[in-house]
Amino acid sequence: MAERILNDYIPLVDLINDIVGQYPRINENFPLDKSNALEWGTDCMRLLGAGIFQEFVYHAKIKDNKIKIPDNLYLIEGIYRSLDCNIQQVSWQNSHLYPLKYAGGIKSNMLCNDCCNTDISYIKDVRDTFSINKPNIIFNFTDEYVVIDYYGFVTDENGLYSYPDNPTVKQAIIDYIVCKWFYEPYIMGDIDQNRYVEIERKKIESFNRAKADFIIPNVTESRMIIEHNQNRYNKFNLRRFRYMT
Repeated sequence: MAERILNDYIPLVDLINDIVGQYPRINENFPLDKSNALEWGTDCMRLLGAGIFQEFVYHAKIKDNKIKIPDNLYLIEGIYRSLDCNIQQVSWQNSHLYPLKYAGGIKSNMLCNDCCNTDISYIKDVRDTFSINKPNIIFNFTDEYVVIDYYGFVTDENGLYSYPDNPTVKQAIIDYIVCKWFYEPYIMGDIDQNRYVEIERKKIESFNRAKADFIIPNVTESRMIIEHNQNRYNKFNLRRFRYMT
């Protein structure tokens, strides 16, 4: 089971219900398909990038040299062999974790750069390896436990994706979904070209604004990023120390 690190996310389906209420006439003639809207909203979050996702820690036992990739996974930060079979909450200071080396050849877009860097001093001589073969992560050992540190989508109690409680992200998702939704009415002549061009312009502007929110953080967010990077540094150095000893 994956343990979530942070909070403050809102179900994406709630946002879609709000969008439908804003455009009753369009919805009457061209009903918004909620499954499509959820997919568009998810696409928008993927395009916004890792900054809007939460960090998870997933502890699982390998069977037949593989485990299923977590459904909500966006980007893997690191995979570690674990000697703690009954671990409930990962402590980077107290858990017996050892880094695994990526052996998949071409870099997967599911992996951060550090995961694929086999020249890092403490990873170079590691014999335990993993590779990605969707929908599974493949290992060169089995019947043992691993810990996956990753960024992923936050889900609600029904397993549906949620978005960060951030007004610029919310607006970016709304405008992205509306632009996708209004394309059919535009093609059918129910919306004129000038209005659709304005909808596209608004989508691009709100998307870039949301993207910038996570590229240029405020002072509080900067402090959080520094602390997170320090935690990553501690994790890597702890793994290096334990492996060498």
